[in-house]
Amino acid sequence: MKKEILYRRIFEIIPGLLTWTTLVALIVLAIVRPVWAAIFVIMFDLYWAIRVGYLTTLLIFAYRRLEKEKKRDWLKESKGLARINGLEYDNTYQAVLFPVYNEGLDVLIPSIEALNDSHYPKDRMVVILSVEERGGVDPWESALFLKDRYKRNFYEFLVTRHPDRLTGEVKTKGANATWGAKVLKEFLDSEHIDYEHVIISCFDADTCVEKDYFGCLTYHYITNPKRTRSSYQPIPVYHNNIWQARSIARVIELGSSFMQMIETMRLEKFVTFSSHSMSFKTLVEVGYWPTDMISDDSAIYWKCFLHFDGDYSVMPLYVTVSMDVATAKGIIPTIIKQYKQKRRCSLCHAGIPSE
Repeated sequence: MKKEILYRRIFEIIPGLLTWTTLVALIVLAIVRPVWAAIFVIMFDLYWAIRVGYLTTLLIFAYRRLEKEKKRDWLKESKGLARINGLEYDNTYQAVLFPVYNEGLDVLIPSIEALNDSHYPKDRMVVILSVEERGGVDPWESALFLKDRYKRNFYEFLVTRHPDRLTGEVKTKGANATWGAKVLKEFLDSEHIDYEHVIISCFDADTCVEKDYFGCLTYHYITNPKRTRSSYQPIPVYHNNIWQARSIARVIELGSSFMQMIETMRLEKFVTFSSHSMSFKTLVEVGYWPTDMISDDSAIYWKCFLHFDGDYSVMPLYVTVSMDVATAKGIIPTIIKQYKQKRRCSLCHAGIPSE
């Protein structure tokens, strides 16, 4: 076990080590071999000029496709689908899981309202709030308030509390999400609902979906011949609180939104990120999200990829989900918060489990 931890730590260090070695070596080179340093800088600038052109082209393609698919009536198209391998629009359920730590009603109400305003039939939608016990009393009371307020609007509104310090778990979103998914499994078993007929979406607490999101998701799920061998990834955009965020955070998150659009055009590198959806049957089969690592949103992709011997992929959905901008009251705290978030995101895209 110690050897495994050592190897994992070595591989975690490599990306950062290479980055810092490059930066420090360039400074040293500028002193001892200035001509070599100049050649390196020119070649590096040329590389980035070519790369920016390439990424800009992908961004334009992604934007045009997003605009095109926004005009489609996904719900109507889903209703018009014939039964495919026992699955059709009328027997497909949406389960939406929100792992909650200390988020208040100001964050959670807009997320639930977005579900309530979506075009998908609410009588086939299950909402799960999985609240961290270590988050204190207020989040739990907020969850109970939301259940009392919205339970009549959905097929079911489940609220559960994830116990702290369970064996084999660390303090991560994945552990909380796994707890909530197991509660959902008990409910589906009691209702005798086939797992393959359920699409589970694991959303951050601040995620607000477009009205056509579930129609788009259902259409792609039903028509996908490998529906249980795929995850479904919408495009996250960060503007829920954009007018309350610091200006530097707005600029950074605007770039993040653009980068997420670009990623949808590079399927060979595409992995799940942040809020995503998948077959509940698949989630149960692979043993849920990892409970011992932070980057659970990308780790679930790699877990599925390994479980199915590489026969697993991520399907991009050209529909957006809105999320909060990471910000703070001061500029320096905002920069620190943005750095920590981007560091985690980089680890997610690289498939490195930061602990």
